[in-house]
Amino acid sequence: MKQKILHILSADLWGGAEAQVLTQLVALKAEGCSVEVLLFNDGFARKQFLDAGIKTHVVSEDSNALVFLRKALAEACKLKPDLIVSHGYKEGLLAWRASRKLSVPWLATFHGITEAYRGWESVKMGVYQTAYRRLVCLFAARILCVSNNLANALGFRDHNKLSVVYNACTTSSRSAVKGNDPLKQPALNQPALNQPAIVMLGRLVPVKRVDIAIAAFEKLCARSDLQGKPTLYIVGDGPARNDLEALASKTNSSAIEFLGFRDAPYELLAQAQVFLLSSDSEGLPSSLLEAISLGVPAVCTNVGGISEVKNLLPEYPLLLAPVADTSALAEHLASALAIRLTPEEKTRLSIEFKAAFAPEVIAKQLMSVYAEVLGATP
Repeated sequence: MKQKILHILSADLWGGAEAQVLTQLVALKAEGCSVEVLLFNDGFARKQFLDAGIKTHVVSEDSNALVFLRKALAEACKLKPDLIVSHGYKEGLLAWRASRKLSVPWLATFHGITEAYRGWESVKMGVYQTAYRRLVCLFAARILCVSNNLANALGFRDHNKLSVVYNACTTSSRSAVKGNDPLKQPALNQPALNQPAIVMLGRLVPVKRVDIAIAAFEKLCARSDLQGKPTLYIVGDGPARNDLEALASKTNSSAIEFLGFRDAPYELLAQAQVFLLSSDSEGLPSSLLEAISLGVPAVCTNVGGISEVKNLLPEYPLLLAPVADTSALAEHLASALAIRLTPEEKTRLSIEFKAAFAPEVIAKQLMSVYAEVLGATP
C-alpha cells in the first residue's frame, strides 16, 4: 500500500495505547505500508518511534489551545497524507479538521474508555465526549475499536462504520528473554523477582484499581494453604502512586513492591508466575496479551475485551473475576499460583495466540480497512 497513512497520537505519557500504536506501525511498515506518526509533544514516545524506524513528527503543546491547533493543523497538512488515523479525542479533533482541509478520509480509533471524572468536571467531559462521538459518527470514514465490548460501551456496536480489530502483541523487543522457556530465564538489567511473583503492569491511575489488587493480595496472603509466600510487584507509575504506596504500607503484608516505570517491562513479566489486572474498565489490555505471549497464567477482572480473549483462547489459564471482588480475585490468584503449563501446552497455546494477535495478522486486518476506505488494493 503506497498511500501515506498518518497516525496522530498524544505523547504526554507512555502506556498501553502508545505501545500498541508503535507495535501496529512497525508491523504495517513491514507489510509495505507507508506510515508516519504525528506526536503531541516530545519525549520518550518520540524516541521509541524513531528507534523503530518510523517517520516521526512532533508538535509541542507549549501554547494555548487555539494556537496549538493551528500549528498542529499546519503540520498535518504539510505532510499531505492520503489517510489520517487518530488515537484519542484531542487527536481526533485535529484529524477531523485536517481531513476536511485536505479532503482525505479520517479513521477514528478508540483504545478504551476515558478515565472517570468527578463533579462538574464529569459533566463537562460527558458533554465533550458525547459531542465527539457524534462528530465521529458524522465525519469519520471508519470507527475502529479494539474490542466488541468497547464498541458496545461507546454506543458504536451496530454502527455501519464500525470495524473491530484486536490489539497486536509482539515479543520481539524482549531481547533479554531468550531460550526455549522464557519463564526460566533471568531478566537482563532488571531485578530478579522473589518467587512466586505476581506482577501487575500499567499506569497508576484510579481506573486500574490497584487498591483492589492490594486488598485481594492481602486476602491471598492470609490463606493457610499457600505453598510459598508470594510477592506482588507493581510495575508502572502515575498520579496515584503515593496514595497506593501508603495503602500498601498499612496492610498486613510486607511483600508488595512498587518498581516504578520500566521501559522493558516484558523482562519482569517473564519472571512472573501470575499476571494480575484489576481494572474497572479496559479496551483490550496489551499487558494481558504480553503475559499470554509469555505463557504466564492471568487473573483479571471481567472488563472490556478480556472475555473476548478468553473466548478466542478457551484453554488458556485466564481466570476472570467480577469488578472490585477482592475475594474472587484472591481465590483465582491462589488457583493460578498452582498452575504449571507443560511445554506441549505452551506450544499449542502459542500457535493459537499468534493466529489471533500476531502483529502481521493485525496489520493485514488494518490494511484491509485502510484499502476499503481508500478504494485501493491492500
